[in-house]
Amino acid sequence: VTGGRYLLKPEGSSAASTFQHDVDLLVRPARSHPITAGLGPILIQDETYRGTWISPQAEVLLATDHPSSDGPVAWIGPYRKSRVVCIQLGHGREAHQHPAYRRLVYQAIQWAAAKRP
Repeated sequence: VTGGRYLLKPEGSSAASTFQHDVDLLVRPARSHPITAGLGPILIQDETYRGTWISPQAEVLLATDHPSSDGPVAWIGPYRKSRVVCIQLGHGREAHQHPAYRRLVYQAIQWAAAKRP
């Protein structure tokens, strides 16, 4: 449903996923969307993930080019019977207090709660 998965152990040709704490990363909107409205580049301290599975049908909303990250950090899941938003950010106090992160979460809730047109 979310369109992403952290691999706890190697699966097939994929290695186990990894993460890194307390990384300063630059996150940018990947597309125009109500969830990312008014957000520009965001410098935030958070966790990064590498080696996660992200569905090719996921619609990436925010991404980073930090080397310890896969790239996408927020996306719309591929499940089309309801609005599903996955936000990988938000693993610590610094992120939770960041005004842009708060705006992102607020706008994601508003979008997910709306009826589909």
